Amino acid sequence: MSEPRDLRYVSLLALAAALILIVGTWLKPSQQRAESTVPTGPPLPSQAERQRLDRLSQQGQLERTSAYFSQIAFDVASQLVWLELGASGLIWDASGVVVTSSLPKQFPETALADIGAARSSSLRTQGAPPDLPAAVLRASGPLLSAVQPAEDFDLQTGEWVLAVWRTPERRYAFAPGLYLGVTSTRCGDYRFDELTISVPLTDVMAGGGIFDQQGLLLAAILRCEDRYVAMTGRSVEATIAEAVSLEGRLLTRFGLGVAVLHDAEQGYFDVEAGVLVGEVWIGYAADEAGVRPGDVIVGVGDDETLTIDNLAPLVDTESATLRLAILRRGRATAITLPGTLVQAPAEGRPTGAGRSWALEAADQSVRIEWVAPGTRAEAAGVLAGDLLLELDQAPPRSATAVRRVLSDQSAAPAFLVLQRGPRVWGVMLE
Repeated sequence: MSEPRDLRYVSLLALAAALILIVGTWLKPSQQRAESTVPTGPPLPSQAERQRLDRLSQQGQLERTSAYFSQIAFDVASQLVWLELGASGLIWDASGVVVTSSLPKQFPETALADIGAARSSSLRTQGAPPDLPAAVLRASGPLLSAVQPAEDFDLQTGEWVLAVWRTPERRYAFAPGLYLGVTSTRCGDYRFDELTISVPLTDVMAGGGIFDQQGLLLAAILRCEDRYVAMTGRSVEATIAEAVSLEGRLLTRFGLGVAVLHDAEQGYFDVEAGVLVGEVWIGYAADEAGVRPGDVIVGVGDDETLTIDNLAPLVDTESATLRLAILRRGRATAITLPGTLVQAPAEGRPTGAGRSWALEAADQSVRIEWVAPGTRAEAAGVLAGDLLLELDQAPPRSATAVRRVLSDQSAAPAFLVLQRGPRVWGVMLE
């Protein structure tokens, strides 16, 4: 009895298993179809792909930024000229005034300029004193457009600014940088405000400008001794005024610096009136003609000289020669200056038109090794390293005599003639 019952039970289990297998087989394709319709999204990019996308994004940003600054440079490029002497120039006003960088030699009387639109113009030097970083020139007629100086710029540290200059290929070039601030600085004895940016300034930028993002001029790029600086627009205005003054024009043309005699100098030189020669620049016409610091000019031609204004004929008169009446060590002497500009070479050496007194006097000079703090010499601006060419209108007799004067062991008035680079100047110790 038990064996037939076991067979029926096994048969039922087999039938149930077969039914489960059939149903499972029938359901499986539907489940796969249902699973295949579930959205899974695009595959995630690889690390290399993400880096490539970042680079493309940065490249696009750089291209847009470059195009932005290029447009600013294009807009202001017409406000600059290229000077054939090797520098850019800023058109300061549309009447024809151009400001450029000084040179390491005497500035030429005229300079040819490419003023754009395939046009050239001859500019005449109005003022380029060797002690100033800027030179001022003027065209014979109006120019196309002029810079617009920013009167009161209120930049934040880190804002973008743009240096723009001209190239010898009659194109413009530019370099964006970050504004870092304004500081007071000096070139020699000349003090001005300098705008500092993150871009190094080089000789190829000389005479160019620093502009803000609205195209307003912030500063001019000028030579300052052995470096290049960005002089603020307000300081440029003051420099222009000084360069084109009578004193600036005398320095430009002859390398001759003058000053009105004050009471102590009148007593020391034993003169009642005249104009004191305060400085002479080596290689310029005054130096080669034999003018020295400490000379007192008492006449120009046949006219008496009582004030600096009486020297105007030296720069306003068109003549072959100009005669100066001078008192030197109490004796009257006459010196002839050339009526046309004598060009000095880059080395600051005489051109051959005359002999440089300063260079000859240097053979008997004494180099100042130290200046004591609080002395008359320090107050007068004497520095260690200066050459002392004359002491009381004679070559220095001994180092002991020099030390007595410089250390104030002698309280008597003394007149020193010193040389620092190409500048030779006199200073009164009272």
